[in-house]
Amino acid sequence: MLGELQKEHHQRRRNLEIAQKETNIRLMKEKYDKDNSRKHTSDTSRLNHIEYNTGHDFYTENTATCQSQLAKHRVIPYHWKGMNESQKEEILLERANQVQERKMLENLSKEEERMYAR
Repeated sequence: MLGELQKEHHQRRRNLEIAQKETNIRLMKEKYDKDNSRKHTSDTSRLNHIEYNTGHDFYTENTATCQSQLAKHRVIPYHWKGMNESQKEEILLERANQVQERKMLENLSKEEERMYAR
């Protein structure tokens, strides 16, 4: 009877060891898959970041980004990337001319109102 109990105990112990080995193998595979997935996600994220920084119009100083969406002849006033000094001066001169014309029109309008009031 003792022999049978020892044999049964030994068999249970062996079954537990086999189950433990299978569990360890399964956990090892899960960890490997999770690490590979994390590495792949990280690598993809890094590559996307590099591609964004090397190909985005803002970082590459694409002068087409200086044009306004409203009209082709308009420029974005705070965006001078990629423009040389003569282009900047031309834009600033045009802006000054537009401001001066606007003031002249306002003065003319005020003058007309004053003349009408007389």
